[in-house]
Amino acid sequence: MNFKDELEEDLEKVFFNEEEFAEKVMIEGIRVSGIFSKKKFVQEYMDKSAEHDLGLFQPGVCLSLRKKEVLEKFEILPEAGDRIEINTTEYTVLSIDDKSGEFVMYLEDLED
Repeated sequence: MNFKDELEEDLEKVFFNEEEFAEKVMIEGIRVSGIFSKKKFVQEYMDKSAEHDLGLFQPGVCLSLRKKEVLEKFEILPEAGDRIEINTTEYTVLSIDDKSGEFVMYLEDLED
């Protein structure tokens, strides 16, 4: 087994395991496993905001999703600027990072 295979296995068995770190997430009615992080959003978005002169900080959250699961379940992937509903809360997608084995979505909370 190579490093990439080991990483994918760890993502699936540990990080995106709903009995460990992940939780059930409903995105536009489609169920996936995800990990929410307000702390990561604040750290990353404030850096991006300063880097790109985006202005004032907006309330939001970071949502990490297992890439393999997203590609299997979604016909069309959300893009920056899209409004999406996640667990009955409406968000605007600020950006999506395509990392090894996962998609990391930065979401502005429209209800905060």
